[in-house]
Amino acid sequence: MMRMVLAALLVLVLAPSAYGHNGALGLYSDWTLTNCDDVSLIFETDSISLFYVKGQGPDLGKRVEFSIRATSTNVLFSPAPVWSPKIILTVGDIETGISLAAASCMGVNEAVVYLGMIFVFNIGEENTFYVSVMPHPGSGIISITQCDPQDTVVPVLGGAFIFSSFHNVCNVAVAGSSWGAIKSLYR
Repeated sequence: MMRMVLAALLVLVLAPSAYGHNGALGLYSDWTLTNCDDVSLIFETDSISLFYVKGQGPDLGKRVEFSIRATSTNVLFSPAPVWSPKIILTVGDIETGISLAAASCMGVNEAVVYLGMIFVFNIGEENTFYVSVMPHPGSGIISITQCDPQDTVVPVLGGAFIFSSFHNVCNVAVAGSSWGAIKSLYR
């Protein structure tokens, strides 16, 4: 009986974090969406990919609006991002707020949509730093448009990418927790 209670509690606690978001713009170093951290060396350019992850959110429409920030002043976003071929118009830049637009819906019935590649040039940061998807300064939110005739604006979450001297420091969902470790929380 206790095991059933623990299992039910586990599902209730963990399901919202793994599946409950209504869409997010996430930064990853590969297409598996499991690597959100990397080691960054001085005078090295790293590339990170920007994805729309649907979760429980709507299909990705024609527009995306956000900004990108780094926690260190010793990194530059250079060279310029390379956007998905679906993107036909960009307004602004990633640091001061950017809007990306497509001619048609970018993600109909797709759980994950690739938006582009962002480059981070480390000019002298030796400590851990983060690169995060942040609200667009003009609207105050990270947003997409829903794939509907009205192009309904929908706020979504923003993800972060960690550059650290210790690889594998990001905890993606709950993959790093064992059942024994979770059970020990409730003893």
